[in-house]
Amino acid sequence: MGLNRSLTRQPRLLLVSLMMVAGFGAFADSAAAQEETTPVTTFVRLCLEPGCTEDLTLTETIDGVPVTVTDETGADIGTCTTGDSEPGACVVDVPNTVTSVTISLDEAAFPEGYSADDNPATFSLADTTEYPFLLMPAEGFPEEDPQATASVAEEAEAPPADDATVSQLPETGSGQESGTTTVLVTGLVALTSVSGLLAVVARRAVGRR
Repeated sequence: MGLNRSLTRQPRLLLVSLMMVAGFGAFADSAAAQEETTPVTTFVRLCLEPGCTEDLTLTETIDGVPVTVTDETGADIGTCTTGDSEPGACVVDVPNTVTSVTISLDEAAFPEGYSADDNPATFSLADTTEYPFLLMPAEGFPEEDPQATASVAEEAEAPPADDATVSQLPETGSGQESGTTTVLVTGLVALTSVSGLLAVVARRAVGRR
């Protein structure tokens, strides 16, 4: 009788042991899954000139901006500050159980006159684990005056005043050539006057005869 009871209890003890091992294994897997995380990176850059949304060379990184990451319930996951991992960027490890996050930037750390239209930003981790913020001038960039731009272009295209004046003057030659021409003209005028005087004297002489 005692032997039979002992044999009956052994399978039960074995089953309980197996269940405990299986339960512990499942718990361990669950704990490991909860401990696994995905790094979420936040980038912050400053727009310097119009066209910066298409050309990153017109931007610069911004360090010292505090970043807060929360899950879909609004619970805090972690914080970081741009510049911690690389210029203008920082990383927060997000548990794999989280499906979407919201990233908020501390606007008090923005340069004066700049803002981010998409702050805070919410996105799914299935789509991306990196999010870039671009800080833009709150009042936009000043528009260029078309008339001022045209005036500058005209001044750039116009030749120097001295060159223009010289180009419009006729070529008169050197000072020596000009003096020679003046002497010749004066001599011709004098010769013409003498010829006229001789002609008058000759007519008078003929009339007396």
